[in-house]
Amino acid sequence: MTKNRRNVTSGDQKREVLSKISQYTENGFTEAKRLHNLIMAANPKLCPRLWYGMPGYAKSKDSAVICFFRKDTFITFGLTESIDIKPLFNENQHITPSAWYITKLTNTVEKHISDVIGKTTL
Repeated sequence: MTKNRRNVTSGDQKREVLSKISQYTENGFTEAKRLHNLIMAANPKLCPRLWYGMPGYAKSKDSAVICFFRKDTFITFGLTESIDIKPLFNENQHITPSAWYITKLTNTVEKHISDVIGKTTL
């Protein structure tokens, strides 16, 4: 018997994300688990859940997803319109990125992702 989506727990949602990450890993996206762990370490209060079939992360099991990742040709890490993007702006800046292509998951890239999550999910 399938669960009504209303009765899905945050634990169920996390298991769905981990299952998706396992599928990614089996299909050559070996950085998926590392990205998940990085996002959760940057803000352990985030609730993982699938968002349009991708790993997404929200402030609560019922709130809007604030960030996600996927892999096509490159890895994409992105923010949704559900976050306050103002902390990412520099003074006198009129444009800021809301998604990034990642060609290699380096320490510098990991730090940038952690900083973005820290600034936007408080």
